[in-house]
Amino acid sequence: MITNNEFNAIMASEKIFEDDIIKLPLASQTANYHINSIDGRYQLLLDVDRHGSISLKKCKMQERYNAQPIIRLEIDAPPHTNPDGTTTSRNHIHIYREGFGMSWAYDLDDSIFADFNSFMKTFEDFCTYCNIKEMPKLQGVI
Repeated sequence: MITNNEFNAIMASEKIFEDDIIKLPLASQTANYHINSIDGRYQLLLDVDRHGSISLKKCKMQERYNAQPIIRLEIDAPPHTNPDGTTTSRNHIHIYREGFGMSWAYDLDDSIFADFNSFMKTFEDFCTYCNIKEMPKLQGVI
């Protein structure tokens, strides 16, 4: 388990992809990418899951540190109920909290995540949210 201070330090660190070119997953596929903090302190994984049986917009993106998910974006997913009983919309983000893991989720800020019709745009917005500073060349179907 990581502490809130560690989580904050990971989120604040500027990151880059290990690869200069990455292939984005097609609908019904998954992919994993290695990400490193620029200062070399943190090695992370970014998981992308596009398994949606009906909706082509449905996707899940998550950043992991030492196998611990720390941020997970869910688009066109079932609403999430938080520990306090509040419920999110179908588009929400889980943010790690010490002692709670990923059990808290929040509706998305439209100024950060504005276009769910483009998978590539959603991917780029998620990378920006995770403080990934240099995007690789992206390949794959939008």
